[in-house]
Amino acid sequence: MAIELKISKQAQVAMSQRRILEEDIRPVIEEAETSGVKLYQPGTDLYLAKKTTDYATFYAKYSYTPPGCTIQTVYMHRSKIIED
Repeated sequence: MAIELKISKQAQVAMSQRRILEEDIRPVIEEAETSGVKLYQPGTDLYLAKKTTDYATFYAKYSYTPPGCTIQTVYMHRSKIIED
């Protein structure tokens, strides 16, 4: 699923400071929009999505207006939860 991404100035700054690439965030948005698994912030047009990879969990707060979305901010953490 190819979604057009627009990145807000705030998100650009966050991505630069946190060393997060567009290639890290695109799968977060695509999976959320394909699966429908995302959080909605009532009273706004904002969603929060996450995706865990082998080395980190990435989060994106975004608005969606077909054919694409605008990323408002992003963050990540590098940890892995291991369950027994």
